[in-house]
Amino acid sequence: MSSAYGEKLFIAISGLIGAGKTTLADALSKEMGLPVFHEPVAENVYLEDFYADQAKYSFPLQVYLLNKRFEQQQQIIWSKAGGIADRSIYEDLVFARMLKDDGKMDERDFDTCTLS
Repeated sequence: MSSAYGEKLFIAISGLIGAGKTTLADALSKEMGLPVFHEPVAENVYLEDFYADQAKYSFPLQVYLLNKRFEQQQQIIWSKAGGIADRSIYEDLVFARMLKDDGKMDERDFDTCTLS
């Protein structure tokens, strides 16, 4: 699928929780004729556990999200149709650092998540 804005256009939206990323992604998708890729929330098998015990589940959650975002990014790139993602794979570094700085992720897990 090609868009009037060019083939292979890949837009990733970044922002805080509740900032309207999904709403913007959906609107851009409709306007630009590009497929939209949402952050995997409903199917996230770690999210509930993470909110119950952030220190215990911060690493598996980050690995899960990194894998899902990488999968989405590959779909967008290899489909040659372009796409809009309502979360960027590059934000995972920010979240991992916040978890580490808050004492909810140890240095080894942080280094693994960020390849530091």
